[in-house]
Amino acid sequence: MKKSMIIGKRQLILAGLICALGLAVFLNWKFASTDQELDLTAALNSSKYLGDAQYVNKSTTVAANSSDQTDNSGTEDSSFFEQSRKDRETAREKSLANLQDIMNDVKADSAAKTAAASEAAKIAKNVELENAAETLIKAKGFSDCVVIIADDTASVIVKSDGLLASETVQINDIITSQAKISLENIKIIEVK
Repeated sequence: MKKSMIIGKRQLILAGLICALGLAVFLNWKFASTDQELDLTAALNSSKYLGDAQYVNKSTTVAANSSDQTDNSGTEDSSFFEQSRKDRETAREKSLANLQDIMNDVKADSAAKTAAASEAAKIAKNVELENAAETLIKAKGFSDCVVIIADDTASVIVKSDGLLASETVQINDIITSQAKISLENIKIIEVK
């Protein structure tokens, strides 16, 4: 009698595991087939507006003024800021493409897809914060700047011939109010 009871318990456990596996496959199919994906193209397109007019105008200015030495030094500074923006945008596009691949991967579990969507939303939010901070810093009278926000830190590269204490306070105030980043996590880099 004992032998038949053990076989019966094993069969019940095996049947329960098969049902759990079937439920997991069904839930994966149901959630993977829905069209509730995060639209990353909106996040990518919003970052493309950052400095578009400067790219076009500055590249023609560099070509037109390349023979003039006095104007060339100014374009070197502006090309540094242009290149910084392009590098930042390229890195973001690669990150978003990788996150999009994770979200479109059928084999990825829901936790990985949720984490990828959360990271993509964070990148899009950082793009908005950087754009707002750059606009406000330029409104304070600086000719050019680049703001890079990652995690809970911010780096501000600003064109200046020498930052005054009041200008540093203005930049710190803009970053803390826009991005809610504490002062010890803000780095200001001056480019002459």
